[in-house]
Amino acid sequence: METLVITGQTASKALIEAVFAPQKGMNMVSLKIAGRQLIDQSTKNLFEERSAGLGALIGPHFHHRLPGKIPFLKDPTLFSHLTVMKERGITEPFSHGIARYVPWKVLLAEKEGIKAELTGSMNFRGVLLKDLEGFDFQMTFEARIIEKGILIDLQISSEQPSVVGLHYYYHLQKGKGTVSSQIRGALREGPLPSNIYFDPKTHIFVYNCDTPCDYGFEPYPHCKMGWINFSTGGFKTVVRYVTPTEGSWQMWHPEKASFVCIEPLSAPDPRRPTAKVSGLITCIEVEEN
Repeated sequence: METLVITGQTASKALIEAVFAPQKGMNMVSLKIAGRQLIDQSTKNLFEERSAGLGALIGPHFHHRLPGKIPFLKDPTLFSHLTVMKERGITEPFSHGIARYVPWKVLLAEKEGIKAELTGSMNFRGVLLKDLEGFDFQMTFEARIIEKGILIDLQISSEQPSVVGLHYYYHLQKGKGTVSSQIRGALREGPLPSNIYFDPKTHIFVYNCDTPCDYGFEPYPHCKMGWINFSTGGFKTVVRYVTPTEGSWQMWHPEKASFVCIEPLSAPDPRRPTAKVSGLITCIEVEEN
């Protein structure tokens, strides 16, 4: 597998190293900051099976589309994962969008940063990507090392409403950790569940990763920016993001999983986006001891 590696240092001269697979959906297969591996390497099997796991992208759509929105795929042998999906009764061939399943065009590769693009006019094994996604689009991806971690800039413009996001699988040390953030007083889908502690005065919630979850949140007080703290094994990762339009984020942790997914998104409701132009600038940082 061809990879691109970018490196840098924290303020205390600790190594920052990010590894990307541009030919495999621009997946961030590894992110090490100050000797800590943030990405759950046990999810590599998901990456190899169906382009999920590790540091996958979201876009131009989120999760599964309605059956009537899925273009007909003439040749299901184009992608090896489609056989697995069919066996599991899953009708969506490209969960979370075509961007994670196909090669990206690298525009720049330097020691501390990379740039790449993906467009609907690109050809994959004789098929245009816009015919696989259902509409034309242009996505750009830029990653560069910053003082405490990495900055990722993901943008999209498209014929139809679209969304982009980061679907990164953060590793839980010994299966334990907490997630906290400042949110509006409800989930995107409805009331807060009992396994989330919420302080209505500060709008800060805390979730212990000992119960399963798949929740969508809107940030507070600003709809265009948010922060998420993830603590495990005695250290803290901070995910900060801004969007030019209203944004949100998803948190997913299956029962007894060794990871928690923190997914900043460029739409308030990613299943029903309204903007044809959106983007997401995300900083992933580790607070050093």
